[in-house]
Amino acid sequence: MKKFLSYIQVALSLIAIVLSIIAICVTYPRSASTGLDYIGIIVGILGALVAILVGWQLYNALNLKDLVFDTEKAKRDAVDAKIKAEQMLNTTQTLTNDITYKISSISDKVEHLSKCNDRSIKLIEQFSELSKGLQTIVKDSMESYRSMQSYIERLNEELGKKN
Repeated sequence: MKKFLSYIQVALSLIAIVLSIIAICVTYPRSASTGLDYIGIIVGILGALVAILVGWQLYNALNLKDLVFDTEKAKRDAVDAKIKAEQMLNTTQTLTNDITYKISSISDKVEHLSKCNDRSIKLIEQFSELSKGLQTIVKDSMESYRSMQSYIERLNEELGKKN
């Protein structure tokens, strides 16, 4: 809305200047007797306006140059940001793959250790059973030894009685 009002104000100012110049031309026609020539005044005003317009054009050209430079810089920054983002994505993917491989390797090792643990438990159970069996054999052997010892003692006593 403010921009629209600004355009209307500029247009009305230009119309007022044009009407003022026309009023001056009608009021003071060209005459040789006066030293003042209204055509010279109009040419001077038009020259000043042209100089202002040329200056304004130069100013806009310089601003346009800065705008183009800023736009190009923004594009370069966007491309750099995109490249950095792609590099970060590649790094992230590499790290993810590496972590996945390491987790897989650890999982395999845990599975292997679990199998080894199962085997160890089976061996311990077998050794426990063997130990129980050996204890039984030793116990039976001790009983046999005692019975043989008592038999030998009886034989010795019987031989001692006969002599």
